[in-house]
Amino acid sequence: MNKSLDELFVYPKELVDEESKRIINLVRQWADREIISKRQEYRENYEKLFTEKSKTLNLTIGLQRLILPEDQGGFGWNNPANAPGIASVLTEI
Repeated sequence: MNKSLDELFVYPKELVDEESKRIINLVRQWADREIISKRQEYRENYEKLFTEKSKTLNLTIGLQRLILPEDQGGFGWNNPANAPGIASVLTEI
């Protein structure tokens, strides 16, 4: 398979708005710093490291709040228009 990760999930990337692009960029920076740069360590101890990093991603960065409505303290990405942004974030993770 000779495809980039951007082609892993098919979705209309042109529908990703500027706010979503900023969040996607933050997730990309986090992944580069915390996952990609330590890929050899992950090959040796994936389960433990990924469990720790997923907690960091959800609790510290707050990505679990993406799909919560704004009136409940979330980002409000709970409608179909935000699906491309959510797919982009998941692709980065």
